[in-house]
Amino acid sequence: MESPSNQTNRTVLILWAVLCAVLLVALYRHVWPAFWYRWANEAAYSHCPLVPLAVAGLIWFHRRELAVLTPSPSARGLWLLGAGLVVCFLGYVTGARFIVGLSFPVVLMGLVATGLGSAYLRVLGFSLALFLFAIPFPRHILGMVAMPMQVISTILTVAATRLFGIPVLREGVNVALPSFQFVVAEACSGMNSLVALFLAGGVVAELMRLATWQKLVIYALTPVIVIAANVIRLLSVVVVGELVGPELALGQFVHGGSDVVVYLAAFALVWGLGNALQSWKPAGPGAVRDGSESLPEAHSGTGLEPP
Repeated sequence: MESPSNQTNRTVLILWAVLCAVLLVALYRHVWPAFWYRWANEAAYSHCPLVPLAVAGLIWFHRRELAVLTPSPSARGLWLLGAGLVVCFLGYVTGARFIVGLSFPVVLMGLVATGLGSAYLRVLGFSLALFLFAIPFPRHILGMVAMPMQVISTILTVAATRLFGIPVLREGVNVALPSFQFVVAEACSGMNSLVALFLAGGVVAELMRLATWQKLVIYALTPVIVIAANVIRLLSVVVVGELVGPELALGQFVHGGSDVVVYLAAFALVWGLGNALQSWKPAGPGAVRDGSESLPEAHSGTGLEPP
């Protein structure tokens, strides 16, 4: 039979969860419909509906660590919660939905730290931060990032084409071949795969329990991996166009269908990078030999920690 103290703690947690849900709905009910519209209509954000599922899966992944913790509300979490609320307020004042969206994971982490304690935040912080990849960027920022990726992909594709002995000319992002010519448009820059791969890289890093610096390495190399996979895709268009014909190369089967191939190839490279980084992970005094991490110590207490 459950003890009265455990029943009280469970009741408090349920009430806190309901209060948090009400606060989040009140704060973000105006921006999520606009975000959902962009998720449904822009290819760069087609992965966004999967973000809550990814976060929920990672929380389940950490269930053993969470099971040994005891809720210990912390006044320190109010600083994080307050910072998120300030960012949210500034977003509404300036009419910038993007800024309002950025405040969501900060507010969420502040609620966890305030209501459950810093030990819970240490376990869940990175997973909750992945909500950042559900926030659509302003379109002009996407364009500023996509243009350099277009140019770099075009330059590398032309260089690789010449290695095959195929004559090719480049003017900006326009590529001219003996049989046909094409433009490396923004949709062909790899931008559509980049944001989704950032999310996938974060999930991979968390599942492999990588250290913070190793996660940063994955994020730093993700654009390089996306560009490399995109160059392979563009090179396949060139080779198919020259050997078979531009109709097949620029059609839906090769040009359109290669988006999935690019993403899967890039994801495989990220997974391989994660495995390589995991092999460099030093075994600390508390590490377990089988690759899992030792569980955090349970933290007792029910009162507020000193600020």
